[in-house]
Parts: sequence; structure tokens; C-alpha cells
Amino acid sequence: QAEGANKIGAGGAPKGDNDALCFSDLILLCIRKGDFRCYLRGEGVVIEDMHVFTVKEGDKATGGNIGDIRDCIFRVVPQMSYNSKKELTKYNQKHTTPNLTALSQLQEKVRQEELQNNARQKQMGPVRYGDVVQLQHLKSGKYP
Repeated sequence: QAEGANKIGAGGAPKGDNDALCFSDLILLCIRKGDFRCYLRGEGVVIEDMHVFTVKEGDKATGGNIGDIRDCIFRVVPQMSYNSKKELTKYNQKHTTPNLTALSQLQEKVRQEELQNNARQKQMGPVRYGDVVQLQHLKSGKYP
């Protein structure tokens, strides 16, 4: 038996199985198979890598405990755009003495992109079939 995400509403209250997954919901990704539970986990602050942490029911070494639950919680957010930021990075790598007009235009595009991303992060409502989402690690604020 494999289970999806345990859902927590934006306000922190658990959501039922029939409640739709919404943007800003907090989720805990867990797969259960037999006596094992596997969680997507990342410390995220010092160590940026994500990994799967496996716990065996009744294991005396871990006591079936996953440690700090905050390492396993993610926020569902709409897909962000990073095209302008990538374009600026490439431009800076390519030009040792940049054209100030071109550089200024690229910086403005990055600022506009950041404003759009900030507006997207505030998007609420249900995630619909076909929506592309990102998971934001709650503890670190990073996107794995």
C-alpha cells in the first residue's frame, strides 16, 4: 500500500482525505510499504540535499521516530519563473565589461520576474489537474 501526502491546511489544521490539495498547503510526503515508512526529508539550512529517510515500525534503534518533523514538511506553491535570472547570470559570465544599458535592462527584467514570483506565492485555491507546482521546504524556505 502506498500513500501520498499527509495534508495540512494553510492554517495548520489537518485536512481530510476528501479535501482538495491547495496552494499554500503544507504536506508531509510519506510512502508506506509493509513495516516501512519512507519520508522525503532535508535539513535544508546547512546541508542542502534532500534524501529519503526510511523508518521500520518497531525498530528499537529509531523507535519508529523520524526525528525533527520540520525537516519533512513542504509547502505547495505554484511554479516560479527563473528565466530572467538565468539570462542575467549568463550575461555576467560572458561579459567582463558589460554594456550598462543591456545590464540595466536585464536587472529590470529580474526585478519584474521577482515581483511576479512574489504574487504567485500568494496564490491560493485548489491545485487543479495539469497545474505545475513546486515544493518549498518549510524549515529552510528553499526549493529542492
